[in-house]
Amino acid sequence: MQPLSRFAVALVLVAGLAACSSFAANPSPATAQSPLAATIPASPLPLPTQQSVAAQAGGKFDLCLVLTKVDAEAVLAAPVGIPDSPADAAGANPHFANAACAYSVGDKSAVLNVNEHPGVDSAKQAFASLTGDGEAVVGIADAASWFAPMKQLIVLHGPYVYFVYTTGMPNSDKDSSITLARMIAGRLP
Repeated sequence: MQPLSRFAVALVLVAGLAACSSFAANPSPATAQSPLAATIPASPLPLPTQQSVAAQAGGKFDLCLVLTKVDAEAVLAAPVGIPDSPADAAGANPHFANAACAYSVGDKSAVLNVNEHPGVDSAKQAFASLTGDGEAVVGIADAASWFAPMKQLIVLHGPYVYFVYTTGMPNSDKDSSITLARMIAGRLP
């Protein structure tokens, strides 16, 4: 499935499940740090902070300043071109300049999508609905869970639910997605 079509599926799922009324803790076992993390070199460039991400996007967060070209190239182990970053024309995410950021090279891609909720409780409900059968991943934002059917790491951070994933990786899309999430977690708005 192409990155943007996976994004569309994720948005439909989140929108449909956001109406759920209960938040349940995810009892799945925690996942240890990905072995791929040890192979990712430190970034030679200064990375943006939350404040600089917002300032550079005219007061709105730009997901391509959270998931940078340097991050994508490190995880994909190949040079990438300019990102595919569709504007949030529908206004579903009022604090974001774009709805997704995707870098691709050949059949490999690194993608970050966001779904903004009206509050933390709503985001928790959506996260719980999406990750009920997922595998908990510790140490990323408020909560994170690998959801194998969609091959995505779903991340809860405040009123936002993020979808982080890679495709076409020779070893494991799961490991590289977790590594990518750990790389960018400190920059999530």
